[in-house]
Amino acid sequence: TALIDHRGTILWLSPAAERVLGWDPYALQGTSSYELVHPDDVEAGLKQLNAQLAGTSVPDPSTVRFKRGDGTWVPVEVAAARMDPDSGIEGIIVSLRDVAWRREAEEARDALRANEARMRALVEHSDSLVEIFDSDARIQWISPACATVLGWQPDEVTGHQGADYVHPDEVDAVALAFLEALASPIGGSAAARARIRCANGEWKWLECVFTNRIDDPAVEGVIWNFRDISEQLSAETALAENERLFRSLAQSSPTGIYQQDAELGCVYVNETWQEITGLTFEQAMGDGW
Repeated sequence: TALIDHRGTILWLSPAAERVLGWDPYALQGTSSYELVHPDDVEAGLKQLNAQLAGTSVPDPSTVRFKRGDGTWVPVEVAAARMDPDSGIEGIIVSLRDVAWRREAEEARDALRANEARMRALVEHSDSLVEIFDSDARIQWISPACATVLGWQPDEVTGHQGADYVHPDEVDAVALAFLEALASPIGGSAAARARIRCANGEWKWLECVFTNRIDDPAVEGVIWNFRDISEQLSAETALAENERLFRSLAQSSPTGIYQQDAELGCVYVNETWQEITGLTFEQAMGDGW
């Protein structure tokens, strides 16, 4: 709190000034208050002073930057009121309140909103499919990529049970992964592979990863991330078929066949090779030969 005259000169400053502003209250007596206000904020301070001198309605408190004793600037809320003439004291009483915490909170809130907007934009414009389920496995939200990946519009599936779109043969595995994630601490996850029903009735293989965010106020649900593994499974199936065909041909070959991996360890020998060497299949594996 400060008492100033009509020119803004400081007549008195409360002892709290040293704690808030870092100044010796007595050292500032006789100093113009405007020397301590940031140049960009002087106009707001003058508005308060002129309103009191003119006797007009009191404006709302203003926030100005005030110079601390160490030369840094601190935001303070300023409210002015003219002293009662009957008090025998001439001047204007100015209330100063440190609002740095408010500025920091506003900056943190703005940063949080910007981060949320950025993450929302990333999800909404991503090709990755993301869903949020409640604890009963009901779909609360699904990303727009649902239309691209599965052919469903988000509002067509929101509110439905996730199991409604899982192939019957994989429902148990998906349910087990969901319950495992739900029972884990926040951030815990579990995965499963499943065929998911598309809007056209076809089934698409997806890898599903559940992450528990039920106790996260920003989510309040279990996040389900999907990855299309149709091509990966097709490649694995083709590789397995090629391997089966190779083994079938090798077993019937009159020539001894010996197969090594990248580390030069034995991974396969046919029966003809075993007859030639006198070693069993088990004896030949790895570095056995």
